[in-house]
Amino acid sequence: MSRVHDRLSAGVNYAELFEHARAEAEQSGTLNSTKRNFIRAFTLRWLFMDLSRCNWQGGHCACYHRQARLADACSAQRHP
Repeated sequence: MSRVHDRLSAGVNYAELFEHARAEAEQSGTLNSTKRNFIRAFTLRWLFMDLSRCNWQGGHCACYHRQARLADACSAQRHP
């Protein structure tokens, strides 16, 4: 391991820490909502189960980011 990695991690297993916190929140029911359940079912059971759907969504995300960068560039030119 590098010095930077040693300094940042300080011996903490972040994956285990986050998974424990996620599992605890899931078990307590604080995350339960109709909207969350719909989004979770949509992404896990429909979107991520087919590579062509993932590629389709990735194309939309890339298009969105390109448009956002163009809008930022235009805004920067108008307001130097």
